[in-house]
Amino acid sequence: MENQINNFSTSDIKIASYLLSKGISLIGVERPQVKKVIFVFENSNRITHLIQDYLSDKASVNPRVLFESFSNLKSVIFKEIGI
Repeated sequence: MENQINNFSTSDIKIASYLLSKGISLIGVERPQVKKVIFVFENSNRITHLIQDYLSDKASVNPRVLFESFSNLKSVIFKEIGI
């Protein structure tokens, strides 16, 4: 993927769902191995703070938006592998 220095990547679908639900733009999905997916987000100054909040249990998000984000990412994964 081009310009990876300016992107944030994670293979954790829960963190990816949280970032997506907080308005961080998903710009791609990479599949380096058959059973591994990496979500690539447009880098933002907010990402570091959002992840710190997530990991320290201080994150706040609308549950409906979070679950929709999770479902959307799962759809992307299964679409990528043709299921």
